[in-house]
Amino acid sequence: MKRVLFLLLVIPLLYACEEKHFITDSTYRKMVEEDFQKKQEILGNTPGNLYAVFDSSMTVKEREALMFLYAYSPLIDISFSGGEFLLENVRLAFRAREEMPWGKAVPEEIFRHFVLPVRGGKENLDSARVVFYEELKERVAACGSMEKAALEVNHWCHENVIYKPTNARTSSPLATRQRAYGRCGEESVFTLAALRAVGIPARQIYTPRWAHCDDNHAWIEVWVDGEWKYLGACEPEPRLNIAWFTLPVQRAMYVEAEVFGKYTGGKKLLYENGSFKVWGEDGSEGEEIVSVGDNGTIVNVTSHYTDVGQKRVMQTGIFRLEVNAKEVRNKKTVVRVLDRERQPVENAKVEYKIFNYGEFYPVVTLYSDSQGKTVLTLARGDLLVWATKGEQLGFARFPVDQQDTLVITLDKRTGDAFSGQFALVPPEQRDIKALTTDEERAVNDHRFVYEDSLRNAYIATFMTARRAHEIAAELKVDTARFTRYVEMARGNYPEIEKLFRQAPDKELAMQLLDVVTEKDLQDTPAEVWLQHLVQVNSGIDSGMFQKYVLNPRIQNELITAYRESIRVAFGKKILEVADRSIEMSAVVREIMRLVGEFRVTDYPAKVPTPPVGVLRAGVTDVLSRDIFFVAVCRTFLIPARLSTISGKPEYYIDGNWHTADFTAEKSLPRGKLMLHYAGEPVKDPKYFLNFTIGKIENGRVRTIDLGSNADVDMGVGASYKTIFTNPVELEEGSYILSTGNRRGDGAVMATLTSFKVEAGRQTDLDMYIQACEEETKVLGKVSLLLSYMSEVTGKLENVSIPEKGYTAIALIEADKEPTNHLLRDMSGMKGDFEQLGIPLYFVFRNPENQGKFKRDDFRPFPSTIAWGCDRDGSLLRCLSDCLQLKNAENLPLIVLLNAEGEVVFVSQGYRVGLGTQIMNVMNRK
Repeated sequence: MKRVLFLLLVIPLLYACEEKHFITDSTYRKMVEEDFQKKQEILGNTPGNLYAVFDSSMTVKEREALMFLYAYSPLIDISFSGGEFLLENVRLAFRAREEMPWGKAVPEEIFRHFVLPVRGGKENLDSARVVFYEELKERVAACGSMEKAALEVNHWCHENVIYKPTNARTSSPLATRQRAYGRCGEESVFTLAALRAVGIPARQIYTPRWAHCDDNHAWIEVWVDGEWKYLGACEPEPRLNIAWFTLPVQRAMYVEAEVFGKYTGGKKLLYENGSFKVWGEDGSEGEEIVSVGDNGTIVNVTSHYTDVGQKRVMQTGIFRLEVNAKEVRNKKTVVRVLDRERQPVENAKVEYKIFNYGEFYPVVTLYSDSQGKTVLTLARGDLLVWATKGEQLGFARFPVDQQDTLVITLDKRTGDAFSGQFALVPPEQRDIKALTTDEERAVNDHRFVYEDSLRNAYIATFMTARRAHEIAAELKVDTARFTRYVEMARGNYPEIEKLFRQAPDKELAMQLLDVVTEKDLQDTPAEVWLQHLVQVNSGIDSGMFQKYVLNPRIQNELITAYRESIRVAFGKKILEVADRSIEMSAVVREIMRLVGEFRVTDYPAKVPTPPVGVLRAGVTDVLSRDIFFVAVCRTFLIPARLSTISGKPEYYIDGNWHTADFTAEKSLPRGKLMLHYAGEPVKDPKYFLNFTIGKIENGRVRTIDLGSNADVDMGVGASYKTIFTNPVELEEGSYILSTGNRRGDGAVMATLTSFKVEAGRQTDLDMYIQACEEETKVLGKVSLLLSYMSEVTGKLENVSIPEKGYTAIALIEADKEPTNHLLRDMSGMKGDFEQLGIPLYFVFRNPENQGKFKRDDFRPFPSTIAWGCDRDGSLLRCLSDCLQLKNAENLPLIVLLNAEGEVVFVSQGYRVGLGTQIMNVMNRK
């Protein structure tokens, strides 16, 4: 080991006189070398020889760049993707730097952190850089400037991918392209990969949770001529710093960028005794560094989006001057943590929480300094701050618009009875003038039509239903099921066909595909599926076998062909135990012993390592170890899973689930919880919308999944009546019940209540949800001569408004994320709106846009919706003029009005939960 380390560090020095360094700052280079050595000490003596790539020939720059990637890559990138893959990407990054016109103008630090790294988020890695470079290099090199090149890359991205919700696993860029759609996190890593492929610095920007509505969002910033500018990934606009979220992002409390490696953000570097620090006051020089971890750096970019540009007039004597200025709508805040004696608490964990999807979600976690302080720039709204140290805790609402310092006293302990009620108000949104001219918008829309045609031409190459029926008949398999698989697989359909042509037991193959997710069908090769076709164990219930043995999906890891590798590694030892004992528990103990021999590191796991990667490395993180245990159990036909209640691995023998606890602590006994709810003010509250339950562990609240929607990354879960038809089983311990009710202006009336669950006993708890008292105000009046082109009749029809109550007119835009969220809300509330019985009008902005709408992408809509289009834009113009809207093109536009033409609700642009808001207004008396 020492000889290897010596060679890795000394060989580059022998060439230093002849070759220039990739990392020219000697202090920073020393830090990277030392961090590389730390990672080497963890991974050096591994079964897979993960550092063999450094024995190959490479230049000094390549070696230093590869060392940088190894020093800060998560374990999965080294143990699963491998050194040769990372070296290839180093060389591709250097090639783009040399060949692209702007390559040499990119500063070293910007290139190192925002072009060189392969990983952009939590995606699975692939060879996208080489594929994208070959397709884009000539197209963007002719653009003449970095900014035009960045815009052109985004148009190319839109040619290939559009928005559609998917589940939480982030697919690789090539897999996203293959299916031609992705959620915002997938669109952003796809676009980031394309930009970096041609040497344009890019980073993923993320608001972990919105303050004014449920959900989050991710997009891209590009470094252009010395400045970071944003764009909506796969959503090209005529210029940078324009996107559909330009208005709603003003209401974000906090926005961040997660940067690969230790990033100074333009500040001065101090590195002493293994400690990395940056000098310079935040805001005065460089970017605001929130935290620096083992693998990356969190940068606070809130001020990029909450400083609103304005044109101001300055009059001095006879001189009148118009200047561009900024209205600063954020501030540097301070949280001070004190103990019961009012003394500062050092190293307290301070979590800044936003109520979103039924929980108080921690968007930032900091630790207090010797004075008990944390410092963070936030927008001018409200959030909850939760501080803990050990078993002590305290919390308080932080109204940032009203004060810049919050004092929290750790006056409670885990297990105490406490509660709180809060009115959390998000930052305000200020209207701005239209961001583009009509001419720019027309040109962009024309390009959209062409780009849509290219994408649709590709989609047309997917296997048709007719061809699927022919193959099903040929293979003698169920036609409906086979057709469903190939339709969901989209561009990956050849792998589904290959699976069924090669599978010896085709019904078993169908059982396998029936239990995995739609996304798994879209990016898993046939070779992987074939290895998971294990035969049924007659001693296991068929449903148990399908879900917890046959199923290769364990958590959100990439599905890999792990069974054969596990059998080779462990089969002999496990079979020896099985031969000696008829007790299945003895086999499980041997599996736990074998898995327990893998060393667990505290390096952060950005993405769980698949079981094959764990075998190669011999080192893992806690989550990947637990996934690995489940994979080993399933390989040897023992049902296993990760518990949705505790998150711990469990195995099934003797008719019961047992916890496989690798810690010294014993498994916790369980009790039961029964929530009681009076039915007001929310009729049937939804989990992950109106309420959640979380367990307090080491001061932090871990939300428990009692009923999520697994088909999407985040979304509304099961209802109260569904979950609590009977008491729910939970581990004993201390818990928090969080509830919330969102007003029409985005504010949340939230509560939290602590409670305990005791072993063998039932806890009965009343759930309280605050009412949202809202006055019905007339916001404007519109002409009642409103018409639209009806989808049913093909003619102009008048909007019909009931004599009592309110109806909704929604101007919408197909294939756009804000409209898709609204449509998801409406389909999810089909029964509620049909019971109300009031007509709703959903009108696409023009006939061409209506033609893009694919109703099959959504669940059934309320039958009370009348669909149509705004043939000549007259409906939008009428509403815009009457209501004096400054940015009428910001769709969707939802207007609720009565028979007098009085408008009592207006919403423009992005807002999750609009269906609930519309329903609340319609229910007003």
